[in-house]
Amino acid sequence: MPDHCILNTHDYVIAGVNGQPYFDSAAFGLTPITQRGDCSRGYICTYVISENRVYLHNLQVVLGQYVVEGCFANVIPHQGPPINGVVPSVNQSQWAFFTNSYEAIGLEVPFTGGLLLVDGCSEEVRILHVLNVPGVNKLHLRSPTPWNYTTIIELVCEAGKLLKVRDVSQRVAEIRNKRMRREELKGWIDSTFRFDYDLLERRGEG
Repeated sequence: MPDHCILNTHDYVIAGVNGQPYFDSAAFGLTPITQRGDCSRGYICTYVISENRVYLHNLQVVLGQYVVEGCFANVIPHQGPPINGVVPSVNQSQWAFFTNSYEAIGLEVPFTGGLLLVDGCSEEVRILHVLNVPGVNKLHLRSPTPWNYTTIIELVCEAGKLLKVRDVSQRVAEIRNKRMRREELKGWIDSTFRFDYDLLERRGEG
């Protein structure tokens, strides 16, 4: 499951990260249960840009003990430690995907680098959804790629301060359905984005 970022009150999916530091669960004493369904890390973060600074806003995480009973595997939840003074709420339901929810954390993140925010499925992906093509939902749950979205915004940050917001949606739309040689596509990507997000490999061009 991808992380999210709230920019100007709008919730975007984070489809590319190049920089550090990013959220490290171990640094806050968390040991998430990993490899669970579509969330291999065991947690997802929601960041927010407020007053041109990057903050960790919400965190959902799987904390507890993994117990196998017959054919079923459940998590007996336990409460995680406070983060920035915020104590998580615990979901005791056996059907809950995440057991701990931290809200309104307000932890400043000194991130330096680039973030790619995306929203709105492209027409091609919407058609695949309508046709119920296998694996399309997994595309968005596990590893969203900017090529499949209509809105693509690059954030440029330094030490947690937002330096620039770059809307590259139109540039990506112009190239989305074009077949290009690998070297041509690489040149286009280099001229469009400030940072490397492995877009060449994610495009799947030859």
